[in-house]
Amino acid sequence: MILLVGTGYMAKEYFKVLKILNVKVLVVGNSEKGCKAFKKVNKIEAHPGGLNNFIKNHPEKISQVSKAIVAVPTGLLFESSKSLIKLNIANILVEKPGSFYTHQLEILRDLCSLHNSELFIAYNRRFFSSVLEVEKLLYQDQGISSFNFEITEWSHIIENLTKPKEDKDNWFIANTSHVVDLAFYLGGFPVDFKTFSNGSLKWHNSASSFSGAGISSKGACFSYNGNWEGPGRWGIELISKKHKYFLSPLEGIKIQKLGSIKTEEHVFNKKLDQSFKPGLYLQVESFLNSQTRRLCSINEQIRNFKFYKKIANY
Repeated sequence: MILLVGTGYMAKEYFKVLKILNVKVLVVGNSEKGCKAFKKVNKIEAHPGGLNNFIKNHPEKISQVSKAIVAVPTGLLFESSKSLIKLNIANILVEKPGSFYTHQLEILRDLCSLHNSELFIAYNRRFFSSVLEVEKLLYQDQGISSFNFEITEWSHIIENLTKPKEDKDNWFIANTSHVVDLAFYLGGFPVDFKTFSNGSLKWHNSASSFSGAGISSKGACFSYNGNWEGPGRWGIELISKKHKYFLSPLEGIKIQKLGSIKTEEHVFNKKLDQSFKPGLYLQVESFLNSQTRRLCSINEQIRNFKFYKKIANY
């Protein structure tokens, strides 16, 4: 049985995948209102009162759980994960970023070692159809030579969102890390790089403009930029000796051939990403089948936090 912790938007998206995969699911939420809404949409009982309360009152159901997916608000991810690890649940998939803080990730890592658990951070963009396709294209080109990416966020929209202060203070880790994780996953993680930042925002606990460059573990030179006080969008450009691949938006691929300035839309199979939240089906399937190579491990996330903090100047 799979334990799904949470009843909000992401939990509903996870359940769509789990249902189509014909997996038996136990759903635990916090509020009565949220659980009733979940049941109304998905036609399955969702147990209110919070995870720890459910663990205490229903040990017989918890004993049937083999894996768990945690899809609660970011500020609750750490405590939920900690409770599940202590139950000796072998495999746990936690919504990104797992926690806002490195020391909490380190606590989870140490608990995993103690309880023989594996915990993975859910960066679903690693599983986009566009990402799997561009990996094939780069392989055909004999690998990546260089890459660059943009990490601009729309500050004028974000500052007006109804979000906890902690979420906004750590927006780079909570949200922007999606595109940074993907860029480094495709191009190789930094071996050495220099960063620059300036500016500030009232709602965010770091700079507002970022740039930097370095070399990756795949021997590729890379650069990045982002200006949260100006226009822009997320995007990744991957360059081989034969082609330049544009992922902007990340769900699509445009190609520029060597010797040409023309860019062409690349057609590929997007069926899964059109039927479910992009990347989620393959991410959940990989997790359930213990095919974890593409998933972000807790150790990997602890390492990546060093990159995020250096880029964002936290």
